[in-house]
Amino acid sequence: MANEEHLAILRRGVEVWNKWRTKNRNLIPDLRDATLNNLNLSRADFSQADIRNINFREVNLTGAVFKQTNLISANFIRVVLTDIDFSEGDLRYTAFSQANLYKINFNNANLCYALFNGAVIRNTSFKQSILRKSEVNGAKFIDVNLLESNFSGTDLRNAVFRNSILRKANLTEVDISNAKFNEVDISQANLSDANLSNAIFNNVDFNGANLSGVDLSNATFMGANLTRVKLFHIDFSKVNLKGANLQEANLSGQQLKGAKFNGLNFSGANFSNANFRETDICDTNFNNADLRRADFRGIKMNDVNFKGARLDMAILDEVNCTRLNLNNTSLIRVQALGTDFSEANLTGACIEDWNINNATKFNNTICDYIYLRQNQRERRPNIGNFVFGEFTKLFQKSLETVDLIFRNGIDWDAFAYSFKKLEVENQGAQLDVQSIEKKGDGVILVRVAVAPDADKAKIHNQFMQGYEFAAKALEAQYQSRLQEKDALIAKQESQINRLFDIVEQQGSVQKALAENPRKVSNTNIINSQFAGGMVDAINVDAQQIGGNIQNNNTEDFPN
Repeated sequence: MANEEHLAILRRGVEVWNKWRTKNRNLIPDLRDATLNNLNLSRADFSQADIRNINFREVNLTGAVFKQTNLISANFIRVVLTDIDFSEGDLRYTAFSQANLYKINFNNANLCYALFNGAVIRNTSFKQSILRKSEVNGAKFIDVNLLESNFSGTDLRNAVFRNSILRKANLTEVDISNAKFNEVDISQANLSDANLSNAIFNNVDFNGANLSGVDLSNATFMGANLTRVKLFHIDFSKVNLKGANLQEANLSGQQLKGAKFNGLNFSGANFSNANFRETDICDTNFNNADLRRADFRGIKMNDVNFKGARLDMAILDEVNCTRLNLNNTSLIRVQALGTDFSEANLTGACIEDWNINNATKFNNTICDYIYLRQNQRERRPNIGNFVFGEFTKLFQKSLETVDLIFRNGIDWDAFAYSFKKLEVENQGAQLDVQSIEKKGDGVILVRVAVAPDADKAKIHNQFMQGYEFAAKALEAQYQSRLQEKDALIAKQESQINRLFDIVEQQGSVQKALAENPRKVSNTNIINSQFAGGMVDAINVDAQQIGGNIQNNNTEDFPN
């Protein structure tokens, strides 16, 4: 309950109250649970006061100071607040629903679980404030600074943000469905796992923001800047990104099924390991983008700009690449079986170890020159340019080979097995090893000549399957042999150790003889019999000799 003395001083007017506060700086006013109706408290000093659960009903608080004030569960519903300082205050559970807030300072304030439903907030600052789990449904933020504020878990449905700043804000798990953002700075903000369904983002700056796991169903991004944003684990099938700028965006490893990227700017974006199957990317700009190991199988991408892009090890099987701009593109080890490069521009592209077949089309392909090795090495032609049609003729001839690429060396036993099996299964294919080349980094290229009408994709797949099967089987044999070898080595080591023990024993005997020179026996014992064994000693007693002795041969003994 409020301190009646403090409450009485406040009711005498702001001038009396502020003078009392000045004289009693060390005193904390207690206005808890008070109800203040129809008062003019303009410019009153409530700093550091305890006004929990206070009710300001129809009170004029223009210019009032609430710095570092305890306002937990205070009631400002439908109140007009102008030019007020709530900075660093504790406003948890405070209600501002349908309030009109103008030029308010909420910097560093704690607004967890606060209510702003339907409030109109203008020219206000929430820098570094905490609004976790607050309710802001239908609120309007106009010219508001929310720099580095924390909105995690907040209800922002139907909210309106105009000409506002949310840079570096924490918007994780926020519900922004049906909200409207116009001319808003959300750069470097964290919106991971937020719900942005049906939201509208006109001319919004998302530069460097984290949109991983976000629900973008039916959201629109007209004129939005999505440069360098993270877009992981997103369902793009219902997203409208028309008019958005996605330069340097990070979509590596994403499943893009059903996405409509036509007409978008992905210049410098990261799509490495992305799956583009069933995606519309016609008339899209991938200039200098990273598309390594991306899967484009079976899609149309007419008039796409891949100039300077990296498509190393990408899969382009049966893709319509008509009129593509592949100028200066890296196509190292790209797979383009049945791909249509008609009228595409391949000038300056690097085609090191690319995999094409007789179904790959080069009708009217534009190409002044190409590189056979990365880093612009082995230019073809060496000088000058191809005449029109020369590139196509050269590559139609080169299509009579199948390239087998091994990245970790070759098991030649497995190679021989698979190649022989391939010959049996493809009689008439005229298989012949044409060349074996070392490409560096342990990569070996084996080029196999085949008949012009052979199914090169089938031959390639059959060989690699047979090779992998044989390599695994041989590896198992190798391991078994190694185990047998290890057992044999262990046995031999045991025998060697026994020999060493015998040698050591002999050394001990020789040492004993050397130390006792009188203990030398020089007796001819050929054909002799002893009972109880031999005795080698300086003095021998008769008792030491026992048993029946019978020496039948005495020819070697003197009479």
